[in-house]
Amino acid sequence: MNKTIKIIAIIVFLAGGGYLAYFYFGINQSNVSSGEAAPSASTEEINQKFVQSLAGISTIVLDKNIFSNPAFASLVDYSNPLVPEPTIGRNDPFLPIGSDDTSVSSDAPVVDTTNTTTGTPNKLPAKRNQ
Repeated sequence: MNKTIKIIAIIVFLAGGGYLAYFYFGINQSNVSSGEAAPSASTEEINQKFVQSLAGISTIVLDKNIFSNPAFASLVDYSNPLVPEPTIGRNDPFLPIGSDDTSVSSDAPVVDTTNTTTGTPNKLPAKRNQ
């Protein structure tokens, strides 16, 4: 391509990009030309809407009979208790090797892992060798 055509193409491309950016990021001209600030809701209007919402919430009635329903009573909890993993590795992994405390902490608490609903012990992963 000719050098002048490349320059003209770059100028046209930059002008088009500037035009698009102006309209995309441009200011809302209706408020700027009139000199007015952007309209905002007054405190009274906001308070009134809040009170109306609060009044609508206070009219909600919950039926407590659902807890005596046999379907609710037959629900079973299948959750498993969370078992803390033993600490493996150095207390401070950022210390240089061979300095200060390089012992491995084995202060993990012992937790009963029996499933409370079935009475069977949970299977835990095998302990890793170090």
